[in-house]
Amino acid sequence: MKIAIISDTHLGHKFGEERGEDSFDTLKEAIEIARDADAILLPGDIFDSRIPRPEVMAKAMKLIFQAKMNNSDAKIAAVLSKNGKEKKVHELNRDSVPIIAIYGTHERRGKDMINPVELLDEIGFLVCLHGDCAVIEKNGEKVAVCGLSGVPEAFAKKALEVVEGRSVRGAYNIMMMHQSIEQYMYSDEFVSALRFEELPQGYDLIVNGHIHCYNEKDDMGIHLLIPGSTITTQVRKKEAAKPKGIVMLDTKSGKTEFVELKSARKVFYEEVKVEQENIGNVREDIVDKLSKIVIEEFSKKPIVKIRLIGKIDRFDNNFNFYDIEKKFSDRIILTIENRIVSRKQEESFMHIKKMRDNVVSINERGFMILAERSKKAGIRINFDKIFDALAEDNVELAEKLLKITEAGEKT
Repeated sequence: MKIAIISDTHLGHKFGEERGEDSFDTLKEAIEIARDADAILLPGDIFDSRIPRPEVMAKAMKLIFQAKMNNSDAKIAAVLSKNGKEKKVHELNRDSVPIIAIYGTHERRGKDMINPVELLDEIGFLVCLHGDCAVIEKNGEKVAVCGLSGVPEAFAKKALEVVEGRSVRGAYNIMMMHQSIEQYMYSDEFVSALRFEELPQGYDLIVNGHIHCYNEKDDMGIHLLIPGSTITTQVRKKEAAKPKGIVMLDTKSGKTEFVELKSARKVFYEEVKVEQENIGNVREDIVDKLSKIVIEEFSKKPIVKIRLIGKIDRFDNNFNFYDIEKKFSDRIILTIENRIVSRKQEESFMHIKKMRDNVVSINERGFMILAERSKKAGIRINFDKIFDALAEDNVELAEKLLKITEAGEKT
């Protein structure tokens, strides 16, 4: 089968602003590229918001419905829950191009609250997986997609146990997730993350959303594909250097192909190093870099981020660049980020960092407080088991464990 993988579309990003149509433009092109695909996978962050505006939802539904109307002989044969039981599938999902999705960090809502991806599942526009497995069939060939929607990073390793050993015999097996992976994170992110070697074995391919730069690695019995995003939401040096696109997968050969999106807005990231001795030339350096960019012609205004870095003795109150931003506003979408610090500020930052490094995580601190107060109250609680139950979203088990504790204390 030919499968199109379209990740992190962030529909509605900057809606109502100059870049407000970008997410829809790139998805429209992605769907056009995928017109001959047998199925489409959406690995999370389809929307940019947990509760999209009605205008955003309407545009999204129109595009996804267009994708469903493409020609395909592939059909969803079954969707199996965590316990192996078959789940009911909307008839629209059975009679059109299979679109299999998970929700990501931008869409995740609280328990018993429906998110926009689940809403599209309810009305038959796609199948949303969270610990479930969808089986797609075409002319006797099977592709099984096991999906784990985005969970808080602290719970990710435990949550992956749900998809361990879920591969389907005789099928090309894909595991789809939406998490941070340590080796592929941006250098300025500080979150607990999975490591590559902790990813589950037994799948022909693991597809991970969330990370916006395309990447692929096949090692240690793990074939990981990171499709990247279709638009730029945050301008980072690493991301700016790579094009936006989608991935086409051929399950027969196991080969993937990255297809660049022509409708994606061009992004530039530039750094200007500032020291006390060259501070007078900073404005000239910025204008010089921008002048070189605007020589080229673009179908859309490019996004340009100038990051000022360095250390100086003291700041000049007139150290701003509003006039430069205004001068180039008709040709580029410009952000000038000031990351210059005074030497006095640097000393304060180092002190704060040292304090932060010596502080335990919020989760650990929470458990310490609970354990301390429970001990004072003479109550014995198995926090590890309760935490594991909550990590698996098993509130009933957590309540049961608390009741057992309460009953034990009374006796």
